[in-house]
Amino acid sequence: MQGSDDDCLSATEPGRKWEYLTVLGLCGGIASGKSTASSILSAPYPPLTSVADLSKQMNNGDQEEACDPPGKFHSLRAYHIDADRVAHGVYDPSDKHNILEDLEKAFGPDVLVTSDEIGDAPKSVNRPILGKIVFSDPDAMSKLEEMVWPQVKAKIIEILDEINKVCENSLSSSSSTRSPVAIIEAAVLLDAGWGDLLDAVWVVKLPREKALHRMMENRGMTQEDAAARIDAQNSRRGIGNVEEELENGSISCIIENNGDIDELTSKLNVAWNDPESWGAVNVPKRGGLDA
Repeated sequence: MQGSDDDCLSATEPGRKWEYLTVLGLCGGIASGKSTASSILSAPYPPLTSVADLSKQMNNGDQEEACDPPGKFHSLRAYHIDADRVAHGVYDPSDKHNILEDLEKAFGPDVLVTSDEIGDAPKSVNRPILGKIVFSDPDAMSKLEEMVWPQVKAKIIEILDEINKVCENSLSSSSSTRSPVAIIEAAVLLDAGWGDLLDAVWVVKLPREKALHRMMENRGMTQEDAAARIDAQNSRRGIGNVEEELENGSISCIIENNGDIDELTSKLNVAWNDPESWGAVNVPKRGGLDA
């Protein structure tokens, strides 16, 4: 499923939904390093997957030390929302909005598994089986996305709304002129129709051979399976044709992840402080990653 043009604002079109928050979309192909990039930008705090996670971060005593004076964290570090982790709630048997029954109807009983031999325990998704189905069949992938993406977007909006409230309170008691930033990390956030949430879009790009190596080395995948997953994403916006998308304004920055983590950090720092990386959105000055 691919979002319509109406669903996806250009990265150069101001369309800010949250008055006190700038939202950065961070996408890229599988194994490109977008999670590492997001972690660098949001360090030392872990990704948010729910409003409850945000409350835990705000109530964490260790964070209060790092936030001296009050509000400093919101001004110098980004909030990180990991869409993949948010999506786990859609598959969680304890979530009243889970789609497990829909998955079984759409893809068959093998996509669900129970850890209870008697069969009384709640069923959960069999990720390897589901992955093999959707990555080998574009129609199956579209069917899955139609189930998952709207619910994930709704959960992300709940988190952003709450962050915006926190930022409003923080900025009202702070002299900072820097804009708080929330990162939405998702491989296919443009095709998912989440463009109306974003003020800017950055793409983390990794050469194909390096991506293949990472997937085989770190995930234990065969070269054939790794190549199939990479190829399945080539037609995606924010992955397959990013140079042209940068030129036409669909994205606002490309981060070439072809070195080590120190080089990636340096490139992110440059992009963070470059107004062109944020498109035409009128965003207040930001601090560097090591500010």
